[in-house]
Amino acid sequence: MRASSHYTKIAVIHPHLEYPTGATKYLMNLLHEFTDNQNFEIILILLYAKEPLKKEISNRIRIIELNEASPKSYSFWFRLYFIRKKIQKIIEKEAPHLVISNVFPANWMTPATTKFQIPSLWICHEPSAYIYYKHLRKGLSKKMEITSSIVAPLAAQIDKQIIKRFSVIVANSQFTKKEIKKIYHQTAVTIYPGVDPYILKSSYVEPPTESYFGTISSLTRQSRLEFIFKAIKILKNRKRTKFKFFIGGDGLHKKFYMQLARKLKIDDTVIFYGYIPPKSLPSFYSNLQFVVYPRYNESFGLVPIEAMAMGRPVIACNGGGVRETIIHKHTGYLIDPFNPYTLANRIELLLKNYELVKKMGQVGLTHVKSKFTWEKAKERYKRLFNYMMHK
Repeated sequence: MRASSHYTKIAVIHPHLEYPTGATKYLMNLLHEFTDNQNFEIILILLYAKEPLKKEISNRIRIIELNEASPKSYSFWFRLYFIRKKIQKIIEKEAPHLVISNVFPANWMTPATTKFQIPSLWICHEPSAYIYYKHLRKGLSKKMEITSSIVAPLAAQIDKQIIKRFSVIVANSQFTKKEIKKIYHQTAVTIYPGVDPYILKSSYVEPPTESYFGTISSLTRQSRLEFIFKAIKILKNRKRTKFKFFIGGDGLHKKFYMQLARKLKIDDTVIFYGYIPPKSLPSFYSNLQFVVYPRYNESFGLVPIEAMAMGRPVIACNGGGVRETIIHKHTGYLIDPFNPYTLANRIELLLKNYELVKKMGQVGLTHVKSKFTWEKAKERYKRLFNYMMHK
């Protein structure tokens, strides 16, 4: 089905709006760019949506909730066939010009669209997560973690057949593109995400003189916050610097991390800030001297580019998409992901060198604004949409 030169209708399939994960923020910012254009009509199909994220979706986007269970439950997988049928009926009724599937398991929820002559696109933040990456299963309940480990070999075979349905795959980094090639033997198009518009539009504020650093993360086990906690414990034992560490975000394992902070006797230093709405991101980053990003082999990572766009250096684990965003020793540091002493040393270096923090922050600010904007991403997507609908 071909779009007119002045109007494009897009159906977007996303699992749910619950926590502001990187994939969810990616989608929300992308949709925001297109709803600014009257020539695009967006239909967002979800299993369910919760506040406050639901409020942040533009009223120009029509949301269809299926009222189904979370993918982290057995109920979802038992009902997957019926969920796909529901979505198929919606696509038949709405007749969009293009179907976009964002993140796993939305790719499994998306019915084959070739019989309707509708091109489909999968935005791959990483190859279907729980199937290929053991560390991501830690975000599941123990029963689901065991189950997913057992069925992973069979699920991988099904997954590879499902991915063949999509006309085009978009990768969020060169790292993800290589993973797609390795697992699916398909060539993806890389489109880097941009910095949150609220951050990009905010003015630069010099780092505070107080020794504050922090991170933003969905509080699940794959967040690897324990890596930072170990480094903080090392620094506290040295008794050479006083500081506060702020964690922005919420999630299923918040209680686990709060208990761990108490167990390590660092709960007087670690501050759980809670969920941060997009409008409050600039304020959060402005009150930090620098940011620590503990995830390892993350496909891209929005937090590092957000922090750099606010003029804050980033210490991150050396692996995955951050190698494409952080310039080592210029905009921050890429460190051994398994050595908390290395992290402690870098944290201490920045805490004791305010001028270095400012210098790195300025370099990062210039770097991000020249390369990672949603305006650039939108133009690449528009060219891709045009190619898909008119080839």
